[in-house]
Amino acid sequence: KRTSPRERNGDSERRDAVAVGILVACGGALAGISRGRAVVRRWLQW
Repeated sequence: KRTSPRERNGDSERRDAVAVGILVACGGALAGISRGRAVVRRWLQW
């Protein structure tokens, strides 16, 4: 059974969505870590 071009496009779109989700999650984690470090540093300076 041959896959239709539409199915193939949906597959790549889903893969792109997953990749974007991973990137956003990583970016959010990195931002949270850096923000947390800044808060800890400010708290330790008191």
